[in-house]
Amino acid sequence: MQHPDYEIRRFRAALDGTGEDARADAVTGAWIEAVRRGFHENPPVPGQVERMVGFYRQDDRELTGAYATGTPDGAVDTAVPVATFGTMRHTLNTGAALLPTHQITAVTVRATHRRRGLLRRMMTEDLRRAADAGLAMAALFASEATIYGRFGFGVAVERESLRIDTRRGLSLVGGAGGAGAAGQASADGAGATEFVEREAIADIARAVFARWHAVTPGSMDRQASYPGVIDGTLREEDLEPDTAVRGAAHWAADGVPDGYVTWKFSGWETGPTTVRVRDFVAVTDEAYRALWNLLGSLDLVDVVTWEHASVDEPLRWAVADTRVCAVTEREDSLWLRILDPVAALQARPGGAPGSVRLAVTDDLGIAAGTLDLVSADGRLTAVRVADGVTAGPESEAEVTLSVAALSSAYLGGISVLTLARAGAVDGDPEAVQRLAAILATDRVPQCLTDF
Repeated sequence: MQHPDYEIRRFRAALDGTGEDARADAVTGAWIEAVRRGFHENPPVPGQVERMVGFYRQDDRELTGAYATGTPDGAVDTAVPVATFGTMRHTLNTGAALLPTHQITAVTVRATHRRRGLLRRMMTEDLRRAADAGLAMAALFASEATIYGRFGFGVAVERESLRIDTRRGLSLVGGAGGAGAAGQASADGAGATEFVEREAIADIARAVFARWHAVTPGSMDRQASYPGVIDGTLREEDLEPDTAVRGAAHWAADGVPDGYVTWKFSGWETGPTTVRVRDFVAVTDEAYRALWNLLGSLDLVDVVTWEHASVDEPLRWAVADTRVCAVTEREDSLWLRILDPVAALQARPGGAPGSVRLAVTDDLGIAAGTLDLVSADGRLTAVRVADGVTAGPESEAEVTLSVAALSSAYLGGISVLTLARAGAVDGDPEAVQRLAAILATDRVPQCLTDF
């Protein structure tokens, strides 16, 4: 059988005749079915598609599907796409600004239609459209780490999974460490920690996360469905809420919540007894320590796990016995892809003062160019010297790196020097040192948003 031809369609989610494209009503459900098939999830239950479409509309997602024009009798209907691709826009905290960022999600290709160029076609066309729309940055989470480097993406934020043994109590060092246990004011009277009703978690989470997002480099703002994910309202299997989810919050002296945590007990059949943290966001150090103190004080719990810790997580240095807090896994979190290097670099802070001329290579040709980068007074200025990477004295660069490497170094979480040792950055050693210092930051980036 010959390879079928494919039609690429883009549309907004709709099920009620309100979409921009009338075809959306007919294909949205099939598109969602294809995504769930691609990630080995059960088909949606009645009512689930309608709920998902509501969130997609709030996020203004654009859905893309690749449709085979012909299949054998008895095969999956051609109304179900053989490849999917979704996009939306939220802000990325660069350390100096909240940068509108093109987010890519729900990328699938059916196993029977791989190696036909479908992902490359969808990704390439999408990135070029985003760049033409004036967006400086694209972002994604990768289910497979080997796919996206060839499209110019690089790992910019990493995360760790922690396993905290609380059987001997979670003794935090410092006078404030034990402050704010459940139902109690902090030792200095500055705040209090208390359990919260599950129905109240979403509102508290929105307010606290907005503050955290505004001050945390690497943070991506959250999509419409996120509060329901962390409070158990959006359980995957059905439309019923997960009432086993629990939560607590910390209130500052002024009565405003400045931190919260949600968790779920893994069950008595699990040994040792374990609580799994779903979400943990703290704007202040006091809230951070108080909430961890609470988790460490939960009765009948031996272990607390958390899968979204920073690679520079303070908890490991706040406990009296560092061995109770073990790192069980370290993995990539947020992947970035610079679309406009001038706009992107000027949206982030500058490190050490200095200047360097760098050439950015890009197999897709979107971000390729030679730039003069200057750091002064904590700000970056980037001036394009030439498009593409060209030879000649007017554009000769001191440092050459791919757009993927520059994207990895963008937030300061991956050092330019580390990338150079890995062979991803070329140039005069002194100039590489200068670029590393220019892009260095004083805070490790962290992202608490999956998409």
